[in-house]
Amino acid sequence: MNKLKSIQSTEPEINLAYLKDVADGSQEFMVEMIDIFLHQTPGYLAQLETSIEKKDWSSVAEIAHKVRPTFTFIGVDQLTQIMASIEQKARTGEDLAVISKTFNEVKPLLTRVFEKLAEMRKELAQ
Repeated sequence: MNKLKSIQSTEPEINLAYLKDVADGSQEFMVEMIDIFLHQTPGYLAQLETSIEKKDWSSVAEIAHKVRPTFTFIGVDQLTQIMASIEQKARTGEDLAVISKTFNEVKPLLTRVFEKLAEMRKELAQ
């Protein structure tokens, strides 16, 4: 819980080193991958939120599993860890009440990640 509070109050740390490595330094490729992330991930997160509200834990686990590597790809380790935790809790059925609370507490961070990544994308596209 304290870890989430500290995550909420800080600027998201986005480390594009992995993406840069995969892109072999191609800024054009990096921009394309960021565009895909910015286009697809909000939809996955909306599906995740809906599944959490419906208490459809198998879907929650599936969606968290699907979205987790995208946060790794753009270098947001905090969100990779949070999605792994949500996935694990949904799969095991343990601490299910924590899933909704965790997701709601992390929403402001998600918004900031999208905003900051959009800014980084603009800089790369120049």
